[in-house]
Amino acid sequence: MREGEKIGFVFPIYSWAPPEIVLNFIRQLSLKGYKRQYLFFVCSCGDDTGLTQQVLEKALSHKGWKCHAGFSVTMPNNYVLLPGFDVDKKELEEKKLADAIPTLNQINASISRRESCFFVMKGVFLLLRRGLSILYLIAFRCLPGIFILRMLVLDVSVVRRVVR
Repeated sequence: MREGEKIGFVFPIYSWAPPEIVLNFIRQLSLKGYKRQYLFFVCSCGDDTGLTQQVLEKALSHKGWKCHAGFSVTMPNNYVLLPGFDVDKKELEEKKLADAIPTLNQINASISRRESCFFVMKGVFLLLRRGLSILYLIAFRCLPGIFILRMLVLDVSVVRRVVR
């Protein structure tokens, strides 16, 4: 890396945290010449980001990297795992898509200025929601056993990393 370069991670939120594939990518990534260059993330979420910032900052710190900024862009909701969660109504979907344009412009300006800031919609009850997702998978879903096991391993591993 050269001085003045930016490092960015852009990804969707999965169950209120970064997808496991993003965390694996970070674990395997090598940034030769890293000297605290500006590092940021942009994530998309249906309503909120949950533990994303904490999980990502912890993964980056294990590599000796510092996250300078983080942003979320609210997009149409597609989380339907738990009862009571559903896709957005058409009007709300259209509003979220229209609101995303000025949000992306603000994010672009902040990154261009190398601002150190975090504008993420963490939400409320994030640990409760994540725990309920896991319990729901165990108790009520008739999914193939391997899929359930894989989901549990991913969800529990992310929660463990934050708690430690």
